Amino acid sequence: MPKTITVEVPEWMDGRDIYAWIAEGMSREFFKKVVMERLRKGMDLDPEEALSEFEKTREEAWKEIKKKYVEKGLIK
Repeated sequence: MPKTITVEVPEWMDGRDIYAWIAEGMSREFFKKVVMERLRKGMDLDPEEALSEFEKTREEAWKEIKKKYVEKGLIK
């Protein structure tokens, strides 16, 4: 059964930002469940390749976050 919660968000956030924020949180929870299930079953993982992919993804994500913060005037 879904539950309803009340969340206070900053004034500068518009509707799209709020939906993106909620979707990000939900996807993080879903990802955690998928990872835990895979770990239970066992994974064939190359640590060097995984680290390389993680670093690449992290850099891309930070570029997007920095761009949004600059657009909102939070950083220069």
